[in-house]
Amino acid sequence: MKNIILIIMLLQTLVVADVVSVDAQIQKIQSAAPQERVKLMNEFKIRISQMNREERASVIKQMQSKMHKKPQQVARHNNIGHRQMQNSEEILNQQNTNQHQVANQVLHRKQSMNQPMSGGVKGRIESNIGQHK
Repeated sequence: MKNIILIIMLLQTLVVADVVSVDAQIQKIQSAAPQERVKLMNEFKIRISQMNREERASVIKQMQSKMHKKPQQVARHNNIGHRQMQNSEEILNQQNTNQHQVANQVLHRKQSMNQPMSGGVKGRIESNIGQHK
């Protein structure tokens, strides 16, 4: 009987240690740099895949509750994303405007080069050519 109680206590200790370990691992993932976070998350996924169904469900639920952002953080994140989107759109609009202006300048120069010269300038060029012959 004592052996059974000892085994149960040992298993409970392992389960509690495992939960603490999961908390520590989640904390480590949250505080890691982006590339390190990917590596830690992949290790965590491997660990989860080795668990039985109940443990896996419990750990995933625990992770979701720890990783879930507070509403203020979500709103701030959405505002930053919205501002970045607006800035990108403004830059794109400016680039399009610049491209249209350059295209119009090129077109204007091309058209002005194709127009026949007026008598005054044309006459002077022709007379200069005639003098050099």
